[in-house]
Formats: sequence, structure tokens, C-alpha cells
Amino acid sequence: MQVQKALIDVENMFELLATQPHVRDRPGAEPLRIVNGSIAFDNVVFGYKSKR
Repeated sequence: MQVQKALIDVENMFELLATQPHVRDRPGAEPLRIVNGSIAFDNVVFGYKSKR
């Protein structure tokens, strides 16, 4: 059963990777250059409601 689930997961992954993006660069657009940066998450909480 675990092998079957793993194969389904791999199929889903390849399907996702083959999906074309909805937003496309216009012709001649310069590549995005990221010089430096960071992302910070402060006071972020995740949880499930009880009895779910």
C-alpha cells in the first residue's frame, strides 16, 4: 500500500511540474535579479481545531 501511495504522489508531482504558469513574462523582459534579501515570519502560529 505504501508503494502504491508513493507512486501516486510521484505522478501528482510530475503533473504539477508540467503545469504551465498562468503569469508569463512579456517578450524581451529582463531576468529578475535578486541581489540580497530575506523573509522573516514573526508571531506565526499554525494549528488544527480540536475534534477535526
